[in-house]
Amino acid sequence: MNAGDQGRGNVTELAVGVLRDRGQQLQAAMENRAVIEQAKGIIMADRRCTADEAFAILSQLSQDTNRMVRDVAATLVTNALRPKRK
Repeated sequence: MNAGDQGRGNVTELAVGVLRDRGQQLQAAMENRAVIEQAKGIIMADRRCTADEAFAILSQLSQDTNRMVRDVAATLVTNALRPKRK
């Protein structure tokens, strides 16, 4: 193996690593979007508002509580899934 071959191998390993990281980021983004969309749907049903209004509510709650929108959305979805107490 000469120096050129070794250099190409390092570049290939780097590229594979970058693509793997990007794939993980895209997967996380899709999961975050799904939970945010679910939370918007819950708010829309409860408040009878538009999707934009529901997102504004999520955003405002995020700012008021100093939490990320996805975390606020996840909490809302989790709470909505809990059985109601009688």
